[in-house]
Amino acid sequence: VQSGALEATATGPQARAAAGAVRELSRDALDELRRMVGLLRLPAATAQELAAGQGLAGIPALVEAAGPQTHGDLAAAGEEQDGGAPPAEVQHAAYRIVQEALTNVRKHAPGARTEVLVRRARGELLVEVRNGPGTQPPPAMPSGGHGLAGLRERAVQLGGDFHAQPAEGGFLVRARLPFREA
Repeated sequence: VQSGALEATATGPQARAAAGAVRELSRDALDELRRMVGLLRLPAATAQELAAGQGLAGIPALVEAAGPQTHGDLAAAGEEQDGGAPPAEVQHAAYRIVQEALTNVRKHAPGARTEVLVRRARGELLVEVRNGPGTQPPPAMPSGGHGLAGLRERAVQLGGDFHAQPAEGGFLVRARLPFREA
């Protein structure tokens, strides 16, 4: 606020430019600080979130809601397998990865053929969302700009890894989320 006031009342173009730069840098630093504090405050996924469909059981609904051009191979999202269900925080992370990746397809490549894969293998949950090129112009949608970075941090916090990159004319999001089987 003070740097904005200084910018408005500064005499001379150099002083206004310097005050504007201070205002921009301050705003960027505050945004980054808020994002980091938000990450620190993220609660572990709870049974309530899973009951609300924000775990593996909710992923088929995300795929269906994304439209007919989206298909899923969701073996791990169905019945519990031997060893029990993955922990709530792993399920919730998988759900959020699929949700954010499908949101990005809608934002950046509407109409793109999209494949969602969720697999469980030897104490890991593997999540992959791959889309081709969009078939429609992208809508003017605001971008938060931190979605993929937040997903990467969530995967790393769980001891896994996360990759997002252009692939075959589209985009690929892939995560490995390890967990201890019962």
